[in-house]
Amino acid sequence: MIVLQIGLCAFRLGMPYECHMALQELCTASYTGSGGGAIRLRELLAQGMIQVRGYDKTAEQERAEKKRQIPYHMHLSLDLIDTAHLVSAMLLELPNIALSRLRGDTGNKRRVISRTFQYYLRTSAKQAFSGPAENTRDHVMSASRCLMSCDWRKAYEIIASIRAWQSLEAGTMQSTLAKVKDLVKVEGMRTFVLTYSSFYNSLSTERLSETFELEPSKVHSVISKMIINEELRASWDQPTASVIIRRTEPTRLQSLGVNVAQKCLSTLEHNEKLIEARSGGLSGRGDERDDGRDWNNRDRNNRGRGMRGRYQGQSGGRYGRDYKRDDRNRDGGRFERNYTLLLNKQA
Repeated sequence: MIVLQIGLCAFRLGMPYECHMALQELCTASYTGSGGGAIRLRELLAQGMIQVRGYDKTAEQERAEKKRQIPYHMHLSLDLIDTAHLVSAMLLELPNIALSRLRGDTGNKRRVISRTFQYYLRTSAKQAFSGPAENTRDHVMSASRCLMSCDWRKAYEIIASIRAWQSLEAGTMQSTLAKVKDLVKVEGMRTFVLTYSSFYNSLSTERLSETFELEPSKVHSVISKMIINEELRASWDQPTASVIIRRTEPTRLQSLGVNVAQKCLSTLEHNEKLIEARSGGLSGRGDERDDGRDWNNRDRNNRGRGMRGRYQGQSGGRYGRDYKRDDRNRDGGRFERNYTLLLNKQA
């Protein structure tokens, strides 16, 4: 309850990052339970009880749960919590998606702020026809598509039409919507700059100020922060009050070429491992294995010679006679072979 109140307070003050960090765990399906997120959240907030199928509660357990429930006048609106979470995720995730596309980050390299929002956005993009918004999620997804196309006015109109704002007082609702409008303007401008910076050589501060209805000082502050954070490769031209774009980011074709090269390299390494496994070991190390085997044989022979020398000094015993007989037979056979070869050469 306290964490949710902190998140809602941060949202009313215009701090989407703090709001998202406070509401992320409680509003994701993995935490609240798959399928019944709102029902599970209501139980966590002690605003209702859940009847689990196949599990019967005793009378004492039901009375204990009823005692833990909070009064009705202290209930928090679940639609308002969902709205604050999705709107804050939209304001954070859309510029991040534009930045990932500008840098060419794909797959695991892409930074993810809200997996829940990205899943909803992908699901909404796959629909062949998007009808009128019916719930909070549909409203936020429609506003996200408008903001990605840099139509911030329509995006704000869709967000302001969500019915969850009616649960707030008139003064609180107006101040909260004013904060949301300012954030939509700023994040819409950031999304526009990151999306279309590869098509421009320079951007005028006056033009950005007129398009997004922001003060020139605010535009200068936002762009400067993007340059400092290395989100935008650009520099200021003070005489013309414009931003000069530096062409250092790879193009879409170059990024795809790098990805293809990396995949080819990984495929080549995988094939080499399969060939090595099929051949029975690592390729290019046969000499090392042979050398190791020869050294093992030499060590074994040296140990045997030491044993023979040890037992040859004994006067009797089975080992002494056997080793002497083996040495005699081996030396005699070597002498006969060498003598035969010498006679054949002389003949």
